[in-house]
Amino acid sequence: MNSGTPAVRAAGPTPRGSTRMRLTEGSPGARILAFGGYQPTRVVTNDELAATMDTNDEWIRSRVGIASRRIAGPDETVADMAASTS
Repeated sequence: MNSGTPAVRAAGPTPRGSTRMRLTEGSPGARILAFGGYQPTRVVTNDELAATMDTNDEWIRSRVGIASRRIAGPDETVADMAASTS
């Protein structure tokens, strides 16, 4: 019978000055252990995109709300992106 409070354990070693993330035991599935962010250096504007398609900046902004987006270059791998976030 479940008492309502899940058992917890620490997730790996803790660097000095940080707190440990607690994992719930007995729950199947994946867990998010960290968050990170990475932005590729190449910025593609709506005007650049419109040059290759039948659209324009105003149409894209009014329907999607995007002014620019970042696109990874051929030399930027997922592993490189992940390593840059740590």
